[in-house]
Amino acid sequence: MNRSVHASALVAAALIGGCGGGGGSDGTTYNAAAAWQALVAPQGVRDLIANGSSGAINYRLQLTFTPLGATVFPRGFVNSNRTNVRTQITANTVTDSSITELYYTGAGQVIGALDPDTCSTVVTTLPPTSARLGDSGALETQTDFATCNTADTTVVSRNTSRWEIRSIDGRPFFCYRVAYQNAAGTSTGETEETCIQVAADGSLLQAVQITIQVDGLNLVARGGF
Repeated sequence: MNRSVHASALVAAALIGGCGGGGGSDGTTYNAAAAWQALVAPQGVRDLIANGSSGAINYRLQLTFTPLGATVFPRGFVNSNRTNVRTQITANTVTDSSITELYYTGAGQVIGALDPDTCSTVVTTLPPTSARLGDSGALETQTDFATCNTADTTVVSRNTSRWEIRSIDGRPFFCYRVAYQNAAGTSTGETEETCIQVAADGSLLQAVQITIQVDGLNLVARGGF
């Protein structure tokens, strides 16, 4: 998922693949593929709201995913569907927001993202339909360009992401973690992670935990617990 989704309030997630790690003690399996699809290709508007503090600053994060239907991804003119992701962050009394559009085909196969600063191509490996607590894998590899013109081959930044089924406070969560890189592909050390409570069939519930380590900010925000 595109950095503007994450760094402004998180994103985009920001943004899934093979499995690893141990299973849950009760043997429950979770449809990670359905969880990812429910996030990036929602059937209706989905809001994720979390609150947290860092130092003397109180933060409120709100991510709103809105489906926009069929369209064409402007870099390469690929037929796709589109989801609008609005990220709003309030730091004490100051509010800022940003919008990223995710372009996807099939069952949440994200192929690109567009925000005011970058046009991004994305290679997505969908997660499995059966995963246990502790399972994780590669999700997306994203390459950011300054424009959507295919003649523009200058990379401005990159990121990679992973998914995981994790237990938080004894509840199962679907998590995706984004690691940012510079244009050369070297890690910047900045990461963001969004975890949403998940049911066995992949349905997303309201509890959310967002962890941000970007631009000197270290924040854990929660909502719906």
